[in-house]
Amino acid sequence: MFGARIISTPAAIERYALYGEPVREAELRFMHVERISKRSGAHQWSIKPHAHAGLHQILLLTSGGGSMQVEADLLRFTAPTLIIVPAGLVHGFEFSPLTDGLVATVAESFVTDASRGDAAVAGVLASVLCVDSIAAELTAHAIPDAFEALAAEFTWSAPSRMLMIEAHIVRILVGAGRIAMERRPLRWRNPSGDGALVERFRQEIERNFRDRVPLAAYAQALGVTESRLSAACRRAFGEPAVKLVQRRRLVEAQRYLLYTSHSVSEIGYFLGFQDPSYFSRFFIKLTGETPSDYRSQRLIIP
Repeated sequence: MFGARIISTPAAIERYALYGEPVREAELRFMHVERISKRSGAHQWSIKPHAHAGLHQILLLTSGGGSMQVEADLLRFTAPTLIIVPAGLVHGFEFSPLTDGLVATVAESFVTDASRGDAAVAGVLASVLCVDSIAAELTAHAIPDAFEALAAEFTWSAPSRMLMIEAHIVRILVGAGRIAMERRPLRWRNPSGDGALVERFRQEIERNFRDRVPLAAYAQALGVTESRLSAACRRAFGEPAVKLVQRRRLVEAQRYLLYTSHSVSEIGYFLGFQDPSYFSRFFIKLTGETPSDYRSQRLIIP
């Protein structure tokens, strides 16, 4: 769910922000749009298996085709194609030469905020989605228009830019969910094995991260040992389970610092830190900055 340094697992799967670029902490409102041909062409149309910690990817192919390796599955597609790869899943692409379209990379926290936790949007981001040869459906749901508008907003600064970006992202995801319901996709798969365990763990974190629940309690609730849980998280995200909890608490702390006027002590208290100095040490350890410095350098509230 959260960003990390590049870490190679024994299977040499890399964790990237954008493919080929080191992961830094996934920004709360990180969003990037680029043409598929730009990055894939530079890599000879072959993107080796990798994963994005804390970042979803949405691809719209307008020409060409290819195949996608996602976990243990190989999916083939022909443009026009809509693909959604949820955060954390290992995936790679083999594109036909001159394939083109757009790819949006979006932070989980950004989507959650923009969609206001809508169940349909959450559902479409919970599984791999790959639907091809759907020109009429894409047009009916205005997805190509939304993608082009999103790309335009991304490349220039204008009043209320982020509101427009949010609107286009939600428009794309709502359309994707409706297409998936209307037409049987090539693949719409819920995770299994490690993926299912990590997803259940993330749901537990979302419910309990403010209460400083120990890792042993999380493992017990999930019916596994702490070592099994941490091993699954390492394979999915390159980090142990406790780091996922810490990073979720950090994201919430960053949100409060950026978007509210609560004091640092109040924010620490909301997140279960009874001692303000302990909250500051926690924040410094994960960011290298004090909460006050983080807020003052990125101030968003009036």
